[in-house]
Amino acid sequence: MFEKVKAYVTDHGDMSVGLFPCTWEVDCPFYKDDDKETQESFREGLSNLYTEFADSRVTVDFDYELKGEDNETI
Repeated sequence: MFEKVKAYVTDHGDMSVGLFPCTWEVDCPFYKDDDKETQESFREGLSNLYTEFADSRVTVDFDYELKGEDNETI
C-alpha cells in the first residue's frame, strides 16, 4: 500500500529561559514502504538542516512512528 509520509521536526526549546518548543510538518518525498535507508538519510538531513536554526535539541519523527495501536496520530 502506498502511503505518503510526513515528518515532524521538533525544536524542544527551553521553557526555563523562554524558548518555546515548536514543530514543523514536512511532506516527505517517499512512501512508508520505501527503503528504510532512504528514510533514515532523509531524517538525518532534516535534523541537520533544522538544527542550524533551532534554539535547542531537534528531533525528527515520521507520522507512522507517532501512531498508536488504534492507528490514530498521538
